[in-house]
Amino acid sequence: MYREVKLEQVQEILDKEPARYFDEREELEDISLEDNTRYYLSDDMLLIFSPQRIKTLITAVPLKTDFDLAAMEDFINKRSDRFMIHLNVTGINAGSLRFNEPYVISDPYKSYWTDGADQTEIKAEVPGRIRPLTDKDTRYVRSFPDEGDVPGMKLRESFSIYTDDDIGTILGYFSEEGFLLGYLSYTPSYLDAYSVDGIFVTPASRRQGIGTALAQKMIEEAHEQGMEAYWPVAQTELVEKTAEKAGFSYVASRITIESV
Repeated sequence: MYREVKLEQVQEILDKEPARYFDEREELEDISLEDNTRYYLSDDMLLIFSPQRIKTLITAVPLKTDFDLAAMEDFINKRSDRFMIHLNVTGINAGSLRFNEPYVISDPYKSYWTDGADQTEIKAEVPGRIRPLTDKDTRYVRSFPDEGDVPGMKLRESFSIYTDDDIGTILGYFSEEGFLLGYLSYTPSYLDAYSVDGIFVTPASRRQGIGTALAQKMIEEAHEQGMEAYWPVAQTELVEKTAEKAGFSYVASRITIESV
């Protein structure tokens, strides 16, 4: 049976495993300021409800790997008919979950983390140069190859946001001939960490260590400033391998569930 609880109880649960629950803790920093946010707890599940104008955003944190999925569904459906759930499935076989209502359900995606310690024994050595992109690099961005169906914003979309609004950093990898061959973007979070936003290396330049070098540079800059490094969404096997080679460690898996 679910019962409503206070913010302090939620924070206590999430703070026990800060890396595993990084996304949830960061989300809480924002939505806890909203008057309509509600927190519910059962013996095996923590639910955070954040009603928005169009749908309710729900953060779901299982407290047991064998949690009662049907009870969670029933509780949510009684309180909202339009919602998106971010369900932490770390340690759970997401494919074994059997949902009863018609939803759109994502594939699991992994999150990675590094703390202040240097976890990388082998530093990627690449012949080119890595540096932050500035508003003077427009010509490189305009000539950057099409990124295809890569999830999220592409470089041409994010470049002006990063440079004009100063929301974060885009590290660019330049070949010895001066061509932009790849980039990694990251932003500061509420929780004293830099979070990877996107990474892309041109297809012809992959498997040469460029992505790993970009990620290691981001870790290096984070640690130099007393920050930790977080990779919230690794959606492909190639990205997962890049994160691991750079020194990130796997900490969590999540799926999204949206009502239809």
